Amino acid sequence: GAFAECDGIETVRVPESVESMGKATFLRCVKLKEITIPDGVSHISNYAFDSCVSLEKVNISESSSLKHIGYGSFAECKSLDEFFIPNGVDEIGDFSFTMCSALKTVEIPDGMCKIGNSAFSECGSLDKVSFPESLKYIGEYSFSNCSSLSEIEIPSGIVSIQRNTFSGCSSLERVILQDGISGIGDYAFADCSSLKSFSI
Repeated sequence: GAFAECDGIETVRVPESVESMGKATFLRCVKLKEITIPDGVSHISNYAFDSCVSLEKVNISESSSLKHIGYGSFAECKSLDEFFIPNGVDEIGDFSFTMCSALKTVEIPDGMCKIGNSAFSECGSLDKVSFPESLKYIGEYSFSNCSSLSEIEIPSGIVSIQRNTFSGCSSLERVILQDGISGIGDYAFADCSSLKSFSI
């Protein structure tokens, strides 16, 4: 990556002319605290900010052109407590936000079709997530071990819950599924020890 393991970088303002954040661009920039993503950026590539453990703020505007958040792009950003996903993003890649242990709330925008495998796994502070009706796929292990998540409502576009999708969500008390669910994968809700209500 262009700036991978540049230990001294703390803030970055990317020029407005940039249209894509390349693979591992800021991988393991351990002092990076804040970055602004220009509106013209349509793609955040794999591992772009992986293991930026001090990253607290990612500025993305409502007029962003962002369409895709790549594999492991914000994995292990342990200081990131919020992330705005703009309308127009249709896919969150595998492991995108895994082990973002401070991340508290995620609002998935209208138009989102796919949340990849392990996308939000091990996000222990995540206590609220909302899904749009446009969503068609929630991947394996995508919210596994999100130990603060207390309630989920699966939209009608989801016809199958993948294996281990919500396993280890130890605070999960209520699950609401819509008509049309045709399958629930192995261990999809395993070790959800607080589960009290499961509505179909």
